[in-house]
Amino acid sequence: MNPKVHILTFHNALNYGAVLQCYALYKTISGFADVDVVDYRSDKIEERYKLFSKSKSLKFNLYRFITYNKILKKRKLFNSFIDKNIELTPKYDKASVYNGNWNKNDKFCVGSDQVWNTVLSQGDDTYMLDFAPNGSVKFSYAASVGFDIDEESAGYFTDKLADFTAVSVREKTLYESFVKYNIKCSRHVDPVFLLDKKDWEDVSSPCELDNQKFVLVYLLQKSDIMLEKAKKYAKSRNMPIYSVSMALKRDKDINYLDVCSPEHFIRLFLKADTVFTNSFHGISFSILFNKHFYYELQRNGIKTNSRLSDIIEMFGLENQNLDNYDAAGLSENIDYERVNSIIRSEADKSVDYLKKVICAQSGL
Repeated sequence: MNPKVHILTFHNALNYGAVLQCYALYKTISGFADVDVVDYRSDKIEERYKLFSKSKSLKFNLYRFITYNKILKKRKLFNSFIDKNIELTPKYDKASVYNGNWNKNDKFCVGSDQVWNTVLSQGDDTYMLDFAPNGSVKFSYAASVGFDIDEESAGYFTDKLADFTAVSVREKTLYESFVKYNIKCSRHVDPVFLLDKKDWEDVSSPCELDNQKFVLVYLLQKSDIMLEKAKKYAKSRNMPIYSVSMALKRDKDINYLDVCSPEHFIRLFLKADTVFTNSFHGISFSILFNKHFYYELQRNGIKTNSRLSDIIEMFGLENQNLDNYDAAGLSENIDYERVNSIIRSEADKSVDYLKKVICAQSGL
């Protein structure tokens, strides 16, 4: 059996960012190594995407009942994208992953996304690669915790990362916390930045909006403020507004795209004139595709805002904060020559890290 690189991440989440970052990391590593993605089904992560759940509210389950057919269609589109573009291992659960047919010479990569968010995974140590054979190369790429770590959680990571060959994190805040607690690591960009615009165009699919100018809204947290400002912006420029959403309460001025494939989702960002978003990957694709955009930090004290703030700070795009928006539109001319230079530099550094840890274990 030839050694391979096995990626462990949230590939099966019904979430555009999760699936597309997985694809980007897989595609990048496949350029210089044999690679697959571990088809691991964590009980806690799977629970988040079940159609119905006893642990959720009546309101949640009612919403799922009403949107049942749309969710099923969306899941089929996601599965189709993965089947076409990513090689998976056999399916594993918590019990079987420890008995997998792993080669000691294999290399195991965890990341990107919030794979170390212990609230999401309920402390599932599989995401610390504890199933990998003793002595095998284990490393992370742009892993995220999603919140600020304290001394207690730092102790957990110190213990679990002790046998990692290399540790890479995504957020500046996590990098600084690890350094503070003497956990050796480096910081790298989200995998979506490792592919260029042409790579993403190639995997996208043409759609009916290709030849028109439009405003795109993509929200992970409901925001009436952002919707209202997006509507004003679109109206002032005589452009239609589209929202990737299965919202039950609908605004007559917004065109809702209930079910998008990952390929269609990419295309929307490629073709949009302007984007309004409070999503990390919504911001990422807006930057990558050189779009005029406005972002909003998620409200009500959401702990995962650090990942949004960090990426904005990396590219110096604080002026695009929705709080700075006015009816005329602010910062129409983003200096994308400067931004693209940063993207290239960060991508080169990240690919160099991956090649070193995968192809030449020494020197890290």
